[in-house]
Amino acid sequence: MEAFARNMHRLGQHFHVVSVDMIGHGLTAKPDIPYVITDYTTHLRNLMDGMGVQTAHFLGESLGGWVASWLALESPERIDKLINCTGGVFRWPEGEDPQEAEERRNMVSKSQSLKELTRENVRKRLELLFHDPNDCTDELVDLRLWLYERPEMKEVVARLHHMLPYDSPARAEYSLTEERLKAISVPTLYLWGEYNPGSSVRSAARAAELTPDASLVVIDDTAHWPQWEDPEPFDQAVLDFLIPG
Repeated sequence: MEAFARNMHRLGQHFHVVSVDMIGHGLTAKPDIPYVITDYTTHLRNLMDGMGVQTAHFLGESLGGWVASWLALESPERIDKLINCTGGVFRWPEGEDPQEAEERRNMVSKSQSLKELTRENVRKRLELLFHDPNDCTDELVDLRLWLYERPEMKEVVARLHHMLPYDSPARAEYSLTEERLKAISVPTLYLWGEYNPGSSVRSAARAAELTPDASLVVIDDTAHWPQWEDPEPFDQAVLDFLIPG
C-alpha cells in the first residue's frame, strides 16, 4: 500500500482510489496457497465483489502490473482501463535480453538477502527500486522492516519470491507472451521508469506495440518505482490516460 503513498491524494481528487495490499502482502491475510498469478486475480475479483464494484480502472505496479494484466485476460469485463507500471514480466520468443537477465539476477539475489533480516539488507533491497538511492527514505525502510518482521510474513516471504527467477515454472506459466499481449482487449497504458531494472523501456515499447489499444509513457530519471520517485509527472500521465481531453 505504501508504494502509492505519494499518489493517492492527487489521484483521489478525481477518483475513489483504493490502494490494495495484495494477498500475502502488507497487512492482508497470508493463507497457505501457492501464490501464483491466479491466486492474486481471484483475490482482486473477490475484493471487488465484496465492495460491490462491478468495473474499475486498474493501476498496478511491478507484480501489481502483472496481476492487473492477467486480470484483463481473465475478466476483461471487470476492467475499464488498465495501467501496467513496470510490470514487465514479458517472455519473448528469442529469450531473455542479456542485460535484463543480469539486472533480474541482481534483484533476485538482493531479495534472497532478506533471509537474513537486517535494516541494512532491507535498505539494499529497496534501493534497487530507485534510480537515485536517496529516494529510499528511512521511513520506507522502517516500514518494510516492520512488515517483514511480522511472524506471518516470515512464514510466507519465500513463497512470495518464487516467481522472480526467469526460469521459475510459475513465472514461465503466467508470463506475458506475445500471444497474451495481443489478447488484452482493454485500453492499456504502459507506464515505465527510464531505468527500470529487469525490463527495459525497449521491452515495454514492444509490449505496447503488441497490445491492441495501448500506449507507452516513460518517466525520465526513474527506475522501478516511478510513482514514488517523481509523482507529479506520473500522476499527470495517469490522469491524461484515464480522463482524456
